[in-house]
Amino acid sequence: MRNARNMNDLSEVEHGKVCLLRAYHNSEIGGRLQGFLDGIYPGFSQRLIGRFNESAPQFEDDTYLTCLSEHYPHEDAFGRLSMWRAYAPKDGVALVVKSAPFQADNRRLGAYSSPVFYGGPEAFSADFNTKIDEIISERHMIEATPEHELQDWRLNMFLISILCTKHKAFDEEREWRIIYSPADTRSEVITSRLVTLNGVPQKIQIIPLRDDPANGLDGTDLPNFLERIIIGPTSNPETLRKTFIEILANADVPDPENRVFTSSIPLRMT
Repeated sequence: MRNARNMNDLSEVEHGKVCLLRAYHNSEIGGRLQGFLDGIYPGFSQRLIGRFNESAPQFEDDTYLTCLSEHYPHEDAFGRLSMWRAYAPKDGVALVVKSAPFQADNRRLGAYSSPVFYGGPEAFSADFNTKIDEIISERHMIEATPEHELQDWRLNMFLISILCTKHKAFDEEREWRIIYSPADTRSEVITSRLVTLNGVPQKIQIIPLRDDPANGLDGTDLPNFLERIIIGPTSNPETLRKTFIEILANADVPDPENRVFTSSIPLRMT
């Protein structure tokens, strides 16, 4: 997991922030949420925006991400052309993993997964309005929630929405993000390491691929987590295939020959 400041395009953070603040400060949409929450805890909205203004810079500086793309069955044979072009035009490899760990309701790990929302301020506001309907429909549960827990919940939702909103033009990526902010919630199993990537020394966070349900890792050991490997456009497909089969065998992954495939997608390499 790399720091949010090292994303391909840091303007994504600004895009998400603009979308959120426009929706929240919209008198019709954001006003509904503020009125509802202030009706339960007077002054709640003002305290929430104060915490947001204090937390947002630190959240952006000390948050780490892993980005993945949804994979559909019809892509098993070739992968996705746009992903090869953007991220692995030569000798690329796609790791296809199972989705269950990303959808598990478990807070022990301290990291959270979320699909990316694609759209501008208008689309974001419409979606935000729908979520407000869902919140209001749970009034009895929210009234029973202590204010500090409700503040934490709403603040996390706001901060995560900043990092998981992108321009509509990128929606074919079907991206999900794993988000970890050690300054907010430190994990018992995620570890940090200093590395050099693309010539830039930086800190990364590492989620171990092991089965540890007690700490939020369920079904994440390599034999259960890995669905398949697709060897992308390359001049040496069989060499790479044999290499990865051996790597999987050495990692005690069963039936490695039937997990590694070569893509015959005709991508010109330079």
